Amino acid sequence: MSQLQTVIQYIEKQEELHGKKTYQEEFIGFLKKYQIEYDERYVWD
Repeated sequence: MSQLQTVIQYIEKQEELHGKKTYQEEFIGFLKKYQIEYDERYVWD
């Protein structure tokens, strides 16, 4: 499979993938994945 096809498939599945997690869950997951320090008391203010 070409890289272009891989990217197209990834984009097409975004709605399905994002439908399983809330925005907050995805955002916290992003912070953890990239080891970004945060304080949950202030994340959503």
